[in-house]
Amino acid sequence: AYERAHPGDQRAQVLHWMRDVTGLQLTAEPTDAGLHAALRDGTALCALANAIRPGAVARVGRRDSPFVHRENIARFIAAARALGVPVNELFDTPDLYEAGNMRQVVVCLYALGRACHRVGGFHGPRLGKPMRHREGRHARSRFQVDTQTGLWGKAGGAFRPDAGVREVRTQAPTVTGLPVTGIRFDYG
Repeated sequence: AYERAHPGDQRAQVLHWMRDVTGLQLTAEPTDAGLHAALRDGTALCALANAIRPGAVARVGRRDSPFVHRENIARFIAAARALGVPVNELFDTPDLYEAGNMRQVVVCLYALGRACHRVGGFHGPRLGKPMRHREGRHARSRFQVDTQTGLWGKAGGAFRPDAGVREVRTQAPTVTGLPVTGIRFDYG
């Protein structure tokens, strides 16, 4: 519904979704500056997390202090992670508080709207399509990334489908004159 009402404008979609979930009157313009002004103290974000799962943010600071605002934002980020937002879609406190990366803030809020599909007990409006993946493996894919082996450790690895593994030797000589071994391909 939000996608049809505001096609291509994720800021407006997120603001309207937050209004509907929390009941707060967020009168911000759907711009980076407007979003920053509405969310900078973190209270609206904490109200959003608590509307999705009551008690997700145990304590919300109300004082008008930079330290309290940053604490509220950090508590929201922790709650968003607990509600199922992937780590790569979270933002850092300076991204919002200092308006350093408002695009990442919108990405996080949109991801939270998608994560609501999987939050038990939440029957409010959701944003976007449900997330259909588990970390490290897509639900419909035969491929998974083996991040525990390989030259690059956790940053790299080999793609492996569920079927058997075959070792491949090349016929072309390498710099050392020896064929390359140990490259793993899986065929399903």
